[in-house]
Amino acid sequence: MTGQGDGGAANWGKASRQWSLLASPLRPDAGDVAFAEAAIADWFAANGRPPRALVLGVTPELTACAWPAGTRLVAIDNSWAMIDALWPAPGVPAGARVLCADWRAMPLPDAAIDVVVGDGCYSAAPFRDAATISREVARVLAPGGVFAIRTFGSPDQREDLEELFRAIVEGRVGNVHALKWRLAAIVQPRVEEGARLGDIWTAFQALRPAIARVEGGPGWTVAELGTLDRYRDNDLRYCFPTEGEFRAVTGPWLVEEGRSHGTYPLAERCLRYRFRRR
Repeated sequence: MTGQGDGGAANWGKASRQWSLLASPLRPDAGDVAFAEAAIADWFAANGRPPRALVLGVTPELTACAWPAGTRLVAIDNSWAMIDALWPAPGVPAGARVLCADWRAMPLPDAAIDVVVGDGCYSAAPFRDAATISREVARVLAPGGVFAIRTFGSPDQREDLEELFRAIVEGRVGNVHALKWRLAAIVQPRVEEGARLGDIWTAFQALRPAIARVEGGPGWTVAELGTLDRYRDNDLRYCFPTEGEFRAVTGPWLVEEGRSHGTYPLAERCLRYRFRRR
């Protein structure tokens, strides 16, 4: 993941301490990992050698997924708090290394990487930087390389708080983590501005009467609801593009070769893409 200044560093420090309390859609599930592993396996089958691999961030489910023996893996994250908390995950390839660096200007040579994987990366960075990240991924990818990424997005038609209130009461939200991203899409004025975490927390307060009806159930425990506490008065912003907005910042540099999504709450807004460089 990538932060946004000093506030971003503080936020990722808190996020790293809450990692065990997060669930899908905030964390990748087995199907998301399988999507990345299929991209890795297809590249390996076509090339017959272990890949030079890059993970954007230090997501444990990706750094320690089923990499072929001999994979030369590097992970890049610009938060030392996240690196200290999550690296190295048990099972990372032998010799794997981590760099504290920026996805917009990665300290890697051109065409140096065969496989790039990431999770939620385009939401963690300001949307003004999204095209730069796509261009950097394309730059470091070797010919025939593959990029597998899971995204967090917004629907084309925005829902409102009243609709979301009814969905909670009727049991159609799934868990508090799906609620966070649905609230983000509501409070985000434009993708260029992103969704301010403090605004998500404020909107969450308006839903308290509905949440009281599900609190204590699976996905709505006191501890899980408490993960919203770090959003209060937090000026950090995440961005949630529509599919069209996402294509606009990937299309000039990356060619889509496949997509899918999982079955967990809000999975339809968490599309998994496979790209090659243009």
